[in-house]
Amino acid sequence: YCLYKVGCYNVAYKTDSNQPYQFQDFFKGFENIGKLLVPALILGLIAAIPNIPNLFGPNVFDIYRQMMMNPDNAMELLEDMSNQSNPMLGMLTFVLWIPVALLLAMWHWTIPLVIFHNMDYTTAMNVSKQVISKNLVIITVFLIVVSLLAGLGFILCCVGLFVSLPAMMNAQYAAFADVIGFKGENEPDDVIDHLVG
Repeated sequence: YCLYKVGCYNVAYKTDSNQPYQFQDFFKGFENIGKLLVPALILGLIAAIPNIPNLFGPNVFDIYRQMMMNPDNAMELLEDMSNQSNPMLGMLTFVLWIPVALLLAMWHWTIPLVIFHNMDYTTAMNVSKQVISKNLVIITVFLIVVSLLAGLGFILCCVGLFVSLPAMMNAQYAAFADVIGFKGENEPDDVIDHLVG
């Protein structure tokens, strides 16, 4: 996801600044895989936290495998799964999503800061947190709405992803470009002092 995000931001930046771009520009994230590995792992592990309670629920993959092997008993297997599920696990997952959504929102611009402002990941996470914390609720709601729209693209037989995912990335790019910007846009070399100081 991070590599795709970097590629989309790169193409959006070139389009925004009237520079020509090529299809290969979507894959610029792979040039920076070393710089992106640690922040991507950190953000990915944080995003996985709300799913921990689901490890203690019914084994969905085993039930799915049984359904594929014996489709005649599919309804019985689904009924067994619903009898085994614990509503408290679902509630705990929902409750865990609240702080995780806020953390992910605060660190949302870590990857673009690492790539476009040549920051190390700890500085980028700190700057992202400080900038986004000023309008945390607005940015969190924005990210949730944009993600839900991209999710609708997935629900529409994955075909909608070809429209909704790039639209989501462009909306996120526009927010990043508006608030932080890119080097060379009449802003000081030290983006930290400019934004946070």
